[in-house]
Amino acid sequence: MSKLFEIFKAGTRTDNNGRTVTITEADVAEAAAAYDPELHEAPLVIGHPKTDAPAYGWVGSLKADGGVLSADFAQMDDDFVGLVQSGRYKKVSASFYPPDSPSNPKPGFWYLRHVGFLGAQPPAVKGLSAINFAEDEQFVEFSEAAHGYSAGLFRRLREFLIEKFGIEEADKAVPGWQIDSIEEAAKWKDPISEPAFADPINPDMKPNHDEKETPMSPEEQLAAEKAAREAAEKKAAAAEAELKKLQDEQEKDLRAGAHQQNAEFAEGLVKEGRLKPADKDLVVQVLDFAEYPEHTTADFGEGSAKKPLAEALRAFLGAVLTKQNLGGTFAQGRPAMDFAEGMSHHERALAYQQANHCSYEEAARRTAQD
Repeated sequence: MSKLFEIFKAGTRTDNNGRTVTITEADVAEAAAAYDPELHEAPLVIGHPKTDAPAYGWVGSLKADGGVLSADFAQMDDDFVGLVQSGRYKKVSASFYPPDSPSNPKPGFWYLRHVGFLGAQPPAVKGLSAINFAEDEQFVEFSEAAHGYSAGLFRRLREFLIEKFGIEEADKAVPGWQIDSIEEAAKWKDPISEPAFADPINPDMKPNHDEKETPMSPEEQLAAEKAAREAAEKKAAAAEAELKKLQDEQEKDLRAGAHQQNAEFAEGLVKEGRLKPADKDLVVQVLDFAEYPEHTTADFGEGSAKKPLAEALRAFLGAVLTKQNLGGTFAQGRPAMDFAEGMSHHERALAYQQANHCSYEEAARRTAQD
């Protein structure tokens, strides 16, 4: 909207928290110059709620003239404009961040926090022009709020996902920029009490039944927060389950790849005539068990021929290993062993491992030929 509306005048007065505050004409000029919607865009709200939600419009810019602060309203809600035009909310009251407030977007200056539209409650700043919107103006609805608890929950979830699965997977489930947006929106719910210039409410004043806004009761607030928390936890659990599924699928692919390599290795031994075709499945299962014991059965064979894998391996080794002396001996004081002619390095290593009760790596090193 191009029209400017008066929202505050310089002077000394009591805010709706009972504090006496003085804002000079110079302070008003500095507040207008300091206002930056990119840092904090002041919303238009009804009254002075503890949170600035819902917003019925936004302050696009400020102008100071002779101690009077005027605002350009933008993105006004159509229904709210109708209430103002019908006279439900004729007066406004400004709320400011003090210069020394830790929440002030521009410390050192009075900064506009929000503009409250007042019904039955009179403003502390008298003499401001009544708000009147032209009938032919066009408005855009804008209403969104976020809760600081949700931002914290998603931040902890993202850190957990990064630790478990890395930043790339965490970005797929909970992008950091979305958490930043939630945290930025949550700043509008700062619990610090800022000066809001409206007359203190008279406890004897009868309620205005024309008022459309009904504050939430403590029970309703707790229920709303519980619902938001449960929704966030549900989303976090779903993200964790999805990542677990992805991890299981990746591990399954790795096991399948290792099994394929073991099968190709055994098939190569068969083609070279160094392994009987009937022993191929045993060799493959032994290799699979060595790499993934928790996913490979410890039994070999089927039906009545089924036996423990270790027993099948012992029978295999007993059949293929003979005492034919190839003249090979071992260094570093190890006893000499006889091997069958034509045995591969792998077969010699298995035989040495069986005879000397050592690791396969040690046996492979000891049986390597120059």
